[in-house]
Amino acid sequence: MRFLEAVELAYGMVKLEKRAFSQVAESPEAFSHGIVITILAGLAAWLNPLGFHLIGLVTKPILALVGLLIGAAVIHVMAMLLGGKGDFMVLLRVMAVGYAVNWLGIVPFLGLLAPLWYAVMIVPALEVVHGLDRGKAIVAVVVPVVVLALLFMMLAGGLLMLASLVGMSWGHNW
Repeated sequence: MRFLEAVELAYGMVKLEKRAFSQVAESPEAFSHGIVITILAGLAAWLNPLGFHLIGLVTKPILALVGLLIGAAVIHVMAMLLGGKGDFMVLLRVMAVGYAVNWLGIVPFLGLLAPLWYAVMIVPALEVVHGLDRGKAIVAVVVPVVVLALLFMMLAGGLLMLASLVGMSWGHNW
């Protein structure tokens, strides 16, 4: 498989074509292309004028790779808990190639929608890789997203409370 073929399959995955998910799942050589796709998504996020800073040239591709690895691990564990029978490396490969949707990160505001669609794309990936039915695949994606959102809200609330307490101790009214 060549890189452009992997990009074409990624486009099919963005359109939720099961054939594209299956082809990537069955192509071990797609893994290296998926890693390049993920790094390019990090670079696209770096090039976004709203988040452009020099250090991001290094950090955003690394964060994209780390996020892919952690996300795939969490989704894989959820899928296994729900009766999935797939292989972690196959799921990682499919998720890496599908990460191409995050190339939209280069476009201000539109890039914010890409991770949402990426989450939608993981559902058919789980159906293909883990053999889950649609309902279980949705649960495997939604539960970690909801838990992450709750943790983020708790962290944000805690930081706001801390800022308020620090402000009061310094005699500031926020």
